[in-house]
Amino acid sequence: MTAASKRKLRWPWLVVAALLFAAGAWLMSGSETEKLKKEKKVTLPRFMTHDERKRNTGRQTIPVLPLPAGPEGAPPPPAQIRDPVLAAMPTSVKSGAVVIEANAIRNSDLGNLMIECVFTGQADTLERMKDAGFDPLNSLDRVAVADDALMLTGDFSKTDFPTLMRADHQRQFGQNSELYARRLRDGGTGQQMGVWKGQVLVLGDTEGDVTTVLDRLDGKGDQTSPRVLTQADAYGEMYGVLKPGPLAAGLAEENPALAQLLEEAASSIKLHADVSHDVGVVAEIEGSDPAKTQDLRKALGTALTLAKLQAEAKGNKSAAEVLGFARVAQARPGSANFHLEAGLPYEFLELQLRKCVDEKKKRLAAKESVAQ
Repeated sequence: MTAASKRKLRWPWLVVAALLFAAGAWLMSGSETEKLKKEKKVTLPRFMTHDERKRNTGRQTIPVLPLPAGPEGAPPPPAQIRDPVLAAMPTSVKSGAVVIEANAIRNSDLGNLMIECVFTGQADTLERMKDAGFDPLNSLDRVAVADDALMLTGDFSKTDFPTLMRADHQRQFGQNSELYARRLRDGGTGQQMGVWKGQVLVLGDTEGDVTTVLDRLDGKGDQTSPRVLTQADAYGEMYGVLKPGPLAAGLAEENPALAQLLEEAASSIKLHADVSHDVGVVAEIEGSDPAKTQDLRKALGTALTLAKLQAEAKGNKSAAEVLGFARVAQARPGSANFHLEAGLPYEFLELQLRKCVDEKKKRLAAKESVAQ
């Protein structure tokens, strides 16, 4: 697979980065001077709402493998069903697993800018998708990424998958899936895609990345170990678990000391985010060394307090109010885990996403200039 193909495969991480890495830049910069005028609307996703529970119930469509029989004469165990996206998750990850409620984010205040950030310079990608009968702006429901595998769910009823993939190779995989691939001029293969029951698209760097996910959807492999994301985690417009490496990389330029502390102290970060207007983030930071985790907790608390004071000093009352939602909870005695809540002002995310679009346009113009 070419380097360009790999970059395209990981485009959902751009959305994650826009929300999380920008948060680090906000906390460390203190350089934002624009006065914030929009009404404060921060939602902190601390728990699953009634609507989310109802939505999640409707997504449970896959029967589990037969449960062990109970005592003789006892009624059979009740049937259990699963959400395909959660069933496809691994039991552990190296980088992270994140689910993005694409439809919800698309209709949020920041939705159009996020789409521009992702697709600027890739008009051919959008057009190719539409030509194949799939409009991601209207038909995409969820995007999930777990390490090197990308999953999409939505309305694929009119999708011509070979056209979508420009595939010249197709084969059946088990009873429920088809695999598609495109041979490159150098003899290798391009991006791999699998389609499970016409409901879930799986993209990967290698065929193994794809077939591993398809096997999990079919109930193969270990069914007793819990997935890295479960039904209880499925709330917020973005939710998942991240290893500290990607977040530390996003903070390294602004604050290398905090980035290093994050990588050393945290083992994983469970995340829920709401992006309806201002961004609300709720995170559970897990560590293995209580002393180092305590240092990280204090550093994050200090950064949030400093950002709020800087906003107040500049007269940015709305930003200060949003940042006032920040809370870094005290870890329990002897525990290496702590809880963090924070609000990120809409205008700062808007600024970061506009920078993303502008930078992509500049790179595209430079590329076209060289081509001429």
